[in-house]
Amino acid sequence: MKVVVGYDGSEQARRAITFAKNILIPLNTQDLKPLRQPDEIHIVTVINEPKQKEEQVILNRENAKEIQLEALNELKGYNVKAEIVEGKNVSDAILNVCYQIGCDMIIVGSRGLTGVKGAILGSVSSELLAKSKVPLLIVK
Repeated sequence: MKVVVGYDGSEQARRAITFAKNILIPLNTQDLKPLRQPDEIHIVTVINEPKQKEEQVILNRENAKEIQLEALNELKGYNVKAEIVEGKNVSDAILNVCYQIGCDMIIVGSRGLTGVKGAILGSVSSELLAKSKVPLLIVK
């Protein structure tokens, strides 16, 4: 199974990584080899499209790499790929990666915003829920 995990370093994103780790098959699972291959996890971190100076874009990428290192360390022993994607809209960027690789599921954390605050701020998980053509797992 190919899974995309949206990751921004937040507590909710860390919960999504932990959840993925608990439900997916690691690389060295010998007893399951005839039945299933190890799962493939794609960690996707989205940064804003560069409208800034070159130095700021480089800094944003470096920060994203540092954030992704946490997730990569948590997922040692799993088949993991990490991508930093530029985009204006986080949910669209995650969906683009998912569709490009042919993912089977998207896992994201929920910010937990409710009511008026959630309606005003919007939510990546809400947008993914509305737009995704693949199963979406939102971790609270």
